[in-house]
Amino acid sequence: MPVLDAEPIERACGVLRASKREERLIGTNGQCSGNPQYIGRMILLCGRKDGIFPFQCLVGPDWPCMLITYTMVCVPSIFFLILVAPRVSSVIVWVGLASFMLTLFFFSLTACSDPGIVFWQLPNGGEERSIDPESGTVVLHNNDCGNGSISATLPVVDQSTSLAASSQGFSSARNPVPQIPCSRCELSRPMGASHCYECEVCVKDLDHHCPWTGKCIGRKNLQFFYLFLTFLTVHIIFLGSVTAMTAINNTFHKGERL
Repeated sequence: MPVLDAEPIERACGVLRASKREERLIGTNGQCSGNPQYIGRMILLCGRKDGIFPFQCLVGPDWPCMLITYTMVCVPSIFFLILVAPRVSSVIVWVGLASFMLTLFFFSLTACSDPGIVFWQLPNGGEERSIDPESGTVVLHNNDCGNGSISATLPVVDQSTSLAASSQGFSSARNPVPQIPCSRCELSRPMGASHCYECEVCVKDLDHHCPWTGKCIGRKNLQFFYLFLTFLTVHIIFLGSVTAMTAINNTFHKGERL
């Protein structure tokens, strides 16, 4: 469960909840339309489901903690840039501003981008598969224009055989990539992907769930997470060193006057 329960606020803001199948579906049009929408417990505010910040804004269920992190980074940095750095030199101001902006940038890339969610990718041309119960064939529907026109039919693969094979990590003729079924997401995820129970999505190369970024860390945002930690460390050391040196100098000069 999320660290802070923000669902009442999310409901008040009109976040849309679709079926799990629709949430995990990506075709030729994966764009967020109008209202924010859930993907598991994550919230897509704008952009494509599989995009990257700033072309996408996908926040995790612990977004209140994410806002706290933004505040903890911004407030000391702004005070430093206004009250401390100008008293030292303009170089300190520009270096502090650069480290501050880079820290914010990589944190936003981590907290607002797709971490590597496993989506149900439609075949070429935005076609969606369904099973015709009468003929026992797989029917391809073209969803580009929303008219549901049938484009082709394919023989049905034995679902029990395919599921058993994928659960053991084997490939099938219709499923060339080894898959593992996920009952919570109602899809099959590739080998190496894991289910995040806080975000309620399957993520490729899931590393961990970080409440301070609001979401899980996986294949697509892990490098941004490391860069954020690197620049955050540099930024803290820089601010702390300059502030300490300024305080020591002020104390020394006051002692000389006395």
